[in-house]
Amino acid sequence: MLKNLAKLDQTEMDKVNVDLAAAGVAFKRTLQYAGDR
Repeated sequence: MLKNLAKLDQTEMDKVNVDLAAAGVAFKRTLQYAGDR
């Protein structure tokens, strides 16, 4: 796997961005549920 994100083509970069956005949403929900306890 390529470690330098700057060398990825646009399609691969879009996939990375979607994965990062999904991870951010999941993390935010985890914090939200942890605060509800």
